[in-house]
Amino acid sequence: MRSLSAKLVLVLVGVCSVQAVVVAVYVREANRRAFTELLERESLERFRAQMLRHYERTGSWDGVAESFDRRPPSRDAMRERRGSGPPPRPGGRPAPTRYGLADGSGIVHISAGRTPEGRYVPEDELEAAVPLEVGEQLAGYILLPTELLPQSAEQQAYLRQLDTGLIIGGLGAVLCALLVGVGVARFSLRPLRELNAATRAVAQGDLQQEVQVSSADEIGQLAQAFNTMSAALAQAEAARQQMTADVAHELRTPITVIAGYLEALADEDLSATPERLRMMHAEAQRLKRLVDDLRTLSLADAGALPMQRAVMSVAPVLDRVAQAFAQQAAAGEIALQVEHEGSDLRIDGDGERLYQVLANLVVNALRHTPSGGVVTVCSRQDAAGIAIEVADTGEGIPEDALPHIFERLYRREGSRHQTEGQSGLGLAIARSIVQAHGGTIMATSTVGKGTCFTLQLPEAKR
Repeated sequence: MRSLSAKLVLVLVGVCSVQAVVVAVYVREANRRAFTELLERESLERFRAQMLRHYERTGSWDGVAESFDRRPPSRDAMRERRGSGPPPRPGGRPAPTRYGLADGSGIVHISAGRTPEGRYVPEDELEAAVPLEVGEQLAGYILLPTELLPQSAEQQAYLRQLDTGLIIGGLGAVLCALLVGVGVARFSLRPLRELNAATRAVAQGDLQQEVQVSSADEIGQLAQAFNTMSAALAQAEAARQQMTADVAHELRTPITVIAGYLEALADEDLSATPERLRMMHAEAQRLKRLVDDLRTLSLADAGALPMQRAVMSVAPVLDRVAQAFAQQAAAGEIALQVEHEGSDLRIDGDGERLYQVLANLVVNALRHTPSGGVVTVCSRQDAAGIAIEVADTGEGIPEDALPHIFERLYRREGSRHQTEGQSGLGLAIARSIVQAHGGTIMATSTVGKGTCFTLQLPEAKR
């Protein structure tokens, strides 16, 4: 059985069937027991009323034995007489009785089958007997029979009708369970069927799939999660295609330049001057940087980025960055400042990888800060851990471009577009390295005033 709908219907019908059988058996036995107890109470009440009438009429139990047949009634006789009360027997004597009678001292006047008349009732039988009281005086005891009251034909017919009703009700419950199960299975599993079809479409390459979310239960949550996954897959596929196109574009330019020079040199259209060789070497270096950056990103995506982590202070890394780019800042007449706020700040990280991130941010800041501007690298401690900021007073980044600057090979028209000699993957690599350290990186910017990149890293446990 491969259909989930069939399994669900079968389970529901099975549960309802078992429940119907259990309820039917319980109701049948409970009704039979209650019906039998009702008959016993009615029979006992009639005998009690007859005994009290005799006692009230005579003031004693004398002659009570002669008023009743002391033999226990047969089952057929009881079936014939049940209904409108005991009819008189031939000779004017009442119908036989199943109950016995003992006076207040325990002497049997009418035997119930266990103790003969004229003898004392045993203690156990007397304890189970029903007291007969006249006013506040104990007049005697009704001795209970040891067998259940026989049932008449009408009573047995009633019980058979009850059994038939229970069987019909149980079958009706199973049928209703079947109908409800089919309806519930179709309604509840419809989102799953839609999910199955959408999943097959995704497997075949059609990533733009969305199923209808019709409930807030687990199936609805699954449908919502699938829609989110499908949208993410479509976005990732679009980004992959765009990145492939961008990488092809980035590779095409230096390859075209190098191939053109080599072809011209081979045809002796150009001579191998130092300037031309340097141009070819620069294009080759550009290719190398792009390949190295792509490899770094692929390792970061796979969680295999090499890291030499240790507890380290961030201050020496910031000082190293300032020293490395002091010459470039001075050449552009830009003030490069380093600030350390608070005490010695330590993280559990890779110093070379952290330097790689800060170097990339400082290079970008220097490139887009005009002469007379300021680039500041500072570290401080806050409630979330260690914060490292790289801020400049440059041209800034437009608001619509700010959410995309960490995307791979992102291009925009304006001041911070990809610059000659850069792979366009620096910020994407920086984000991957920071995330590998368990931190986050974000940027805030105001056009015309500057940009600030903030690295948030967890503080090392001391």
